Amino acid sequence: MTYGGLDVLVNNAAIMFHKTDKEPFGNQAELTIRTNFFSTLKTCQVLFPILRSHARVVNISSSAGHLSRISGCDPAATNLKQKLAAKGIATEELCHLLQAYISAAKTGDHGKLGWPNNNDCYVVSKMALCVLTRIQQREFDADSRNIVVNSVHPGYVNTDMSRHKGIMSPDRGALAPCWLALLPPNVDKPKGDFVWHDQQIIDWVNGPTPSYY
Repeated sequence: MTYGGLDVLVNNAAIMFHKTDKEPFGNQAELTIRTNFFSTLKTCQVLFPILRSHARVVNISSSAGHLSRISGCDPAATNLKQKLAAKGIATEELCHLLQAYISAAKTGDHGKLGWPNNNDCYVVSKMALCVLTRIQQREFDADSRNIVVNSVHPGYVNTDMSRHKGIMSPDRGALAPCWLALLPPNVDKPKGDFVWHDQQIIDWVNGPTPSYY
């Protein structure tokens, strides 16, 4: 390699179906989770070995990715939140939960597993990305390279995905991701955290979130 490795990795690729899309929800769920989560995971698995010391990884999430988007007090939702928030959750378990979600989405039974029942698979994909961030940081904490991974809500940005209804410019939306990408060596925080567009560190498990945007 010309440069000896990577110093910064920003995972930004994602898709989102809108409420007016006619694609069957099971297909939406499979395509969204495959693109937004599993493809990101595969990218990380390929590129993490060439991250250099003090590299920074930024996973672009969303306000939709906060754990509070799983609401309700029924046993299935409570159990699912506990699994996703567990400090010891492994990548394999997370992947299993998502595969089960996809299968259930195809039969309309995903709500019975505790997932949001409003047919919003984008929420699930971004929630999973936040869990993956926490797993990745835990694994890097045992690594001598001092690599930091964070997830970030960039704000409601004026893009094709938001159908240009976003209130923030792309430049404004890039501020928090760029800040995370350029964190100095040996930082204590943020590290494995969920960061808001104004650089606030948000409690991903308990909240609260400042606002949706």
